[in-house]
Amino acid sequence: MQTANTMTAKTNKLAAAALAKLLTDNPQFLCAFLTDKNGTILTQAGQVPGVALESLSSVVAGAFSASQTMAELLEDEMIHCLCHHGKNKSLLARELSGSLLLVIISSPPLDPTEVIAKTEFLESELAEMIEKGTPDRSIVSALESALSSEKEPIFAKK
Repeated sequence: MQTANTMTAKTNKLAAAALAKLLTDNPQFLCAFLTDKNGTILTQAGQVPGVALESLSSVVAGAFSASQTMAELLEDEMIHCLCHHGKNKSLLARELSGSLLLVIISSPPLDPTEVIAKTEFLESELAEMIEKGTPDRSIVSALESALSSEKEPIFAKK
C-alpha cells in the first residue's frame, strides 16, 4: 500500500485531476481530498475558506477510526462512510481500499446519499490507482479519458 511518501507523481497527478473534475462537475462541492488513516493529505482540490485542511484531515481520520472501533466493540458492521451535516456545510468521508479516505465538503449541505452517488464512479478507480502505485494502463486510460470528456465517465457503472 502507498503512503504520502510513496505515491507516484503520475498517480498523484491523476488523482488530483479526478478530484478537480469532481469539483467542476459539482459546484456545490467546495473541496475534495484524499487522506490516509493517519490524517495525512495525499492530494486535494479546492479549499474551504478559514479551514486548515491538514487539521481537518487529522480530525476526520481520528473520527473515522473511533467510529470503526465503536462498531467493532459493539460487534456491529464496520462503517465505510462518515457524515457531518451542519447548517451551512456538510462533510462526507468514504473509505477507499481499506486504508484511504475520500473526503468531500459541500455547501450548501447535501444529503449523504447524494454525495455518495456523485462520487461512486471514483471509488474503485482511485483506490486501485493508489493501492498499486503503478496503475494498470486501462484504469489510467479510462480516468484520463473521463477527465478530458464532458460525458459521464465510461467506468461509472460496473
